[in-house]
Parts: sequence; structure tokens; C-alpha cells
Amino acid sequence: MPKVIFKTKELQSTLKTVTTFTELSIQKRYTLSIEISSNTIYHHSEVATLYSRPEMNVIDDNGEPSITIDASMLTKLKLPANDTALEWGNDINGLKIKSGRFQTTLNVLITNSEIANKNWETEYGIEFPIKAIKLASKYSELPYSFYKNKVEMTPIHFKEFNGKMVIQGEDGYSLFRVTTNIDAPAGLSFKVPRVALKTIFKDSIADEEALARLEACGLSVMLDDGRNTLYTGQLTDDLKDFETIFQSLNQQWQVYVKANPKELLGGIKPLFTMIPTKDQNTCYIQAAFKKPDNLNLILRHPKMDGTRFDDIPLLGEVGTVGDTHKYYLNMHPQAFSEFTSLLTGLEEIEWFGNDKAAYYLGKDEENGLTIEYLFPVVNI
Repeated sequence: MPKVIFKTKELQSTLKTVTTFTELSIQKRYTLSIEISSNTIYHHSEVATLYSRPEMNVIDDNGEPSITIDASMLTKLKLPANDTALEWGNDINGLKIKSGRFQTTLNVLITNSEIANKNWETEYGIEFPIKAIKLASKYSELPYSFYKNKVEMTPIHFKEFNGKMVIQGEDGYSLFRVTTNIDAPAGLSFKVPRVALKTIFKDSIADEEALARLEACGLSVMLDDGRNTLYTGQLTDDLKDFETIFQSLNQQWQVYVKANPKELLGGIKPLFTMIPTKDQNTCYIQAAFKKPDNLNLILRHPKMDGTRFDDIPLLGEVGTVGDTHKYYLNMHPQAFSEFTSLLTGLEEIEWFGNDKAAYYLGKDEENGLTIEYLFPVVNI
């Protein structure tokens, strides 16, 4: 009668990933296979194939070497203990789960199932530290407020730019680019679903100093964090190119400042939280720059005009084109709040703007990342 013991945290991390991809699939299949001979948990749907290798202590390997279950109930369990034991076979009618003083038995779909082998011939790939990609994933969390399709399937583009690996994307409204210090081969170009980046890397419990790997084979892509291997299709969506749009705006900036993002967000939040949700697209926050180093934020709303947050400290003088003494940027409240919030882990950001767009530039020197956001301002 096979019996295996998992670290509960690792088991639930795997189940969380399985649930995410199952929710995106058409069939909504919550099937999960456990094979003790290879210490592998396996899940397959039309969206992705996942091989997970959590720490597994095999206590008894007599009997059926693998089992496939309907995991819909398993993914909902709150397992209380640090270790969780799974048993099946012989007199157990299903899969027995025991975690501390909690136990239950789930129905078995198939016994003695065979986990499929994935034929894979790497065409090209790249390795990178998990810690770096986790941070890059965090910085790629665009608001997606204006995205009409499934956010989870938004393309995230890994590419080579100036010899380094770049991660970029867009939501139809704004764009981001995260440039790493990781050397990339010429021609590197993958477009993967946002959900793959999030589940494999952002939520990864693997050692952050370990190397992750990204590989391509035809129209498929493989992501591996050392514990989990995910196979999914490459996306073919056409994306706006960050560099092209940036260069079209780069000679037209009218105002430039340096700011501490926490200080800036401290002024934005009191104004943003006052705006009723239904009015967020019909009002704006006016950033009023005044030389030498003054920034005031004014909420422009028909019922709350005059609401403001004054004297936000800047890191240096306000830069404007020509002799302009004052300059105003009309910021969309949600974009202004959320993009600033993404950068609050940094001490300093550079902020450029004109009557078309705002541009944030931040540098995470410790982790070798350069973060850039481009998003429209409000035209009135």
C-alpha cells in the first residue's frame, strides 16, 4: 500500500498552480497524478502541462506505483500540519489524506496511470537566477484596468535587447519594460502567458539563488524553476514595441523631476481614495510643478474641486523645457496610483511627462534591474 509524505507548504503550492491553469482551461479538469517512482506530481490541460517535484518522502512503495484523482476537493483543503501523508491501494477506497489530526478520503479516478513523457528538443534557451525573475515579475504587475480579455493570458515578452534579457508587455493602455543584467543570446524572443510567469516564478518556493530556465521548441515554451517544469504554448499576439514608442516621445518631454515613490504615493493615495469608483474615468489628478522644487497634487472632480495635497518633496529641482516656470500633468488617478505603488521599493525614480504621456524610470541597483513604465496622461 503506497504511502508518501509531503511538506504541506510544497504540496499546497503545487495544488495552487494546478488550480490556476485548470480555471483557464475549457474542460475545468482538476485531475492530478502522483507517481512515486519518479517523485513527480503531474497535471495536464489544454492550457499547460505541469511536472512538479516537491519534496516527497516515500514510506511504502508496495502496490500501484501511481494514482490519478479528481483534485477539486484537494485544492480546497486547508491542511493544518507541517507534513501531509497520502496513502492509496489495498483496503483504502480512494486517496487517504492525513495532516495532523485532520484526515479525509477522496475518490480515485484511475489507478496505475502512466505519466506521459514529454518529447522535447531545445531550439534555444536561457538561464537566470530565480530571485531576479521574481522581482521582474513583481514589476510587471500592470493595473490591466483597461484590458478586455483574460488578464492571465496577457503576453509577457522575453527578448534580447542590447545583449541583455528584457521582459516587457502592455495592456492596451500602458507599457512596461524590465531590463535585467542577464546576458541574452541574439534573437532571444519568447511570448508566454502572464499566468505562467506568475505561477512558476513569482510564487515559486524554490531556492532564490537557484537558476531557472526558459527554453523554446517550435511553438511551445518550457519554464523550469528547479522544482516545477511547465510546458505551455508560445503566444503570437502582436505587441507594441516599448523602444519604438519611447523613442517617438523621448525628444518631446516637457517636464522632468526626481522623486521618492513613497513620498509621491503618500500624496496620491488621499486623493485617489476619495474618488467614487464610477468616477475614476471622468476625473483626474493634476500634478502641478513649480520651480525650483515644488509639487502639488490637485484633484479635478466636479464635486470635489479644490481637494489637494501640497508640497510633496522632490529630489532636486524641477526641469522644464525653455523658460516655463510652471508645468501641469493631468494624471489618470488609477494609473498614477498603481504605477507609483509598484516602485515604492526604490529610493528614487525619474519622472518625465508631456501632454501625451508620462514615463517612469527606476533602477534596482542591488538586483541589476531597470524598470520603465509608459502610460497616457489625461487630455482635456
